[in-house]
Amino acid sequence: MIASTEKPKQIIILNSKDDIKNGKVKVKFAFRYSIIETTTEQATFNEETGEEVTNQVLAWEYKEYISEQEFDLFLKSSIPDILKSLYTEISPRLESLGDYADVELPREFDI
Repeated sequence: MIASTEKPKQIIILNSKDDIKNGKVKVKFAFRYSIIETTTEQATFNEETGEEVTNQVLAWEYKEYISEQEFDLFLKSSIPDILKSLYTEISPRLESLGDYADVELPREFDI
């Protein structure tokens, strides 16, 4: 789970590269799903009293799927709509498979 104090957008284009020679555009994007509104405690320092004060702050928790896809360059203006359609199609699947994403692989192990 990722936490943020700003409400996350569901689709983010992280990066795009045009390959004019081959007529392609490569797009790296993130789908944010299972977005839950929550509260979190945030500690601030009160300069007048010299004490640390804890406040409840609105926050969001979500999961994120990052991928990269190559499109024909003439489709570049349609990519936001294509990503919206793809998000609508796969977000229910991502939510049902989300538990697999939480599994951490060991860095080292023996047979």
